[in-house]
Amino acid sequence: MRNDNLRAFFDPASIAVIGASAETSRAGGRVLAALAAAGYPGKIYPVHPSQTEINGLTCYAAIGAIPDRVDLAVLCVPAERVPDVMRQCGAAGVKGAVVFADGFRDPALRAQFDAALAEAKAASGLRIVGPNTVGIRNSHSRAYPTFSSAAEDSPLPGPVATIAQSGGLSGVYGVTSLRRRGLGPYCVVDTGNEFDVDISELVDYVADEPGVTVISIIVEGARDGRRLMEAVRRARANGKAVVFLKTGRSAAALDQVATHTGALVGSAAMFDAAMLAAGAVVAKDEGELLDAVVLHAFGKVPKGRRLGAVSPSGGYAILTLDAVERYGMEMPPALVDPTPAQRAEVKLGVFGNPFDMSSTISAGPRGLETSLLWMAYQPNVDAILLWQAAILDTPTNHAKVLAALTVLVRHTDKPVFCCGLSSPDIQAKLRDIGVLWFDEPTRLVRALSVVAPAPEPAVPKTARATRTRAIISGAAARAALAGLPHVPSVVVTDTAGALQAMADLGADTAVLKVESERIAHKTELGLVSAPLRPGDIEAEIARLTAIRATTEDPGAALILQPFVKGTELALGAFTDPVFGPCVMVALGGIFLEVMKDTVFAPAPVTKAEARAMVLRLKAVAVLQGARGKPPADIDAVADALASLSRFITDHADTYAEIDVNPLIVRPQGQGAVAVDAVLVVK
Repeated sequence: MRNDNLRAFFDPASIAVIGASAETSRAGGRVLAALAAAGYPGKIYPVHPSQTEINGLTCYAAIGAIPDRVDLAVLCVPAERVPDVMRQCGAAGVKGAVVFADGFRDPALRAQFDAALAEAKAASGLRIVGPNTVGIRNSHSRAYPTFSSAAEDSPLPGPVATIAQSGGLSGVYGVTSLRRRGLGPYCVVDTGNEFDVDISELVDYVADEPGVTVISIIVEGARDGRRLMEAVRRARANGKAVVFLKTGRSAAALDQVATHTGALVGSAAMFDAAMLAAGAVVAKDEGELLDAVVLHAFGKVPKGRRLGAVSPSGGYAILTLDAVERYGMEMPPALVDPTPAQRAEVKLGVFGNPFDMSSTISAGPRGLETSLLWMAYQPNVDAILLWQAAILDTPTNHAKVLAALTVLVRHTDKPVFCCGLSSPDIQAKLRDIGVLWFDEPTRLVRALSVVAPAPEPAVPKTARATRTRAIISGAAARAALAGLPHVPSVVVTDTAGALQAMADLGADTAVLKVESERIAHKTELGLVSAPLRPGDIEAEIARLTAIRATTEDPGAALILQPFVKGTELALGAFTDPVFGPCVMVALGGIFLEVMKDTVFAPAPVTKAEARAMVLRLKAVAVLQGARGKPPADIDAVADALASLSRFITDHADTYAEIDVNPLIVRPQGQGAVAVDAVLVVK
């Protein structure tokens, strides 16, 4: 259920501007100007100790002097004055406050802020957005408690709620860029440093706003990733589209994040995986974010990933084919042949997908319309793309193109897109008939790949700490992870014992390796030998013993395991600073770091969810039986991954990371077994 104690920020009946000014060069003056420009219908109370009137409004010396109830206070005062003003707001019964000031990195001032907020909450339930925020814009209630220049123009109401931790980004991608695409905001909130109200609470609130159809989230980090996931899930359950962008992905950017908002950052890969799991569309950059918001806001998300393109240019067709392959989309061959009448209308056209209709000059009077309708009638196409190059920038062709597209939209429920040079006027006319316009074919295909169903995630590897950590491996690791199936392991000291172990295990080939918690990379040091026949054992024991003597653990155990054939995967678990316990599955073995074919999810996961993770691997075809090989036992992998997810959930306070690598997956029905496991103790 929505937390209605945030209503004061979105629909206040009265607003007090503390530190008000008649000068628009000052924050207090800009807020008053923004409220006036937006046509805010509620009561506005300027507060300034030495003024009696500002902009025709009665001015009060302090918040406590206002005779009426105040829902929202906007604090346009320096950081050192904020704690005292917050206490005054609490005493006056104010429910919400927007704090612009920065400067709370000083520990003493931060402590004063926290103490004052606690007192104000106890007095009136006061909630704070900020500090270090540019404020809030709500075109629905016309409440604009902000000093942002993006609020100076007349508000263009729309269905998009933008919640961001950066005032600059919220203004650009929540207001200005949307306006250029024919959209307006429902509301825009810059959360600032989130000393009180955070991004999760705000997403949860707008999830219940009936005028919101799309929620755009831009984060640098989060205090509680699980709570953000739940807010996104609730928004999706309420029928809202959610588009998510995590900024601060590079190492250099992470340093800036730490100084910008102070938010817990966590792994970008984990954010992406968690938001996908919660039902959000995940964008990798600002272009993807904006395009995805536009597609959802106009209801132009295709039901599948199959595109049909019509073009008078072979070059545009080739660009489209390149983009389709690059972004994991499809351009299936046409299934329905053209009729003789259709062929007559497009004399030089090549009916196919993409459909090269040749020059529009050589087409019949209804050539463009015929071409588009033929593509729309293909049952295996989910969206229609019309490339018109510079024709839409030529006034003599406007009527012809608009007429053909108007007929098309009336005859199909598939989303229609147009690409090429154009003007704002033509773009608006296209939107009016239900067609969205993009500059370039590649950008459109990429945008559709982000919002279309079942996108393939591309997740970078997680960062690993370099500090020394206590680890558990070998027999102790196998005992701790008793819920996973392990390859039998026998400690051996000589050739006779190794041969007897092979006989006892029924193994005609074996693996010999040195097992030590102090040796991290056994393969690179030559401390693993496989596959070995009985005749190889004596020489390999001698070789491994000699190498072991040169390591930092010369007394490490020598282990014999049966050699198991199958596909190598890796399972992992770790405690993320934002999302808590998490798991991963990857293409494994010695190439784990090279292939980077990895899928993440918050733990725990069910067997069905674990299986879906495995099926999202890029190399899943290897598991499904590529090049005549039998399918691997994916269900056994799912069982093991689900078991590991439960283990890390139950032991998150004990272990920082767990690596199971390799997990050998046998053919279907024959199970999977862990060969090595390492647990990193917190």
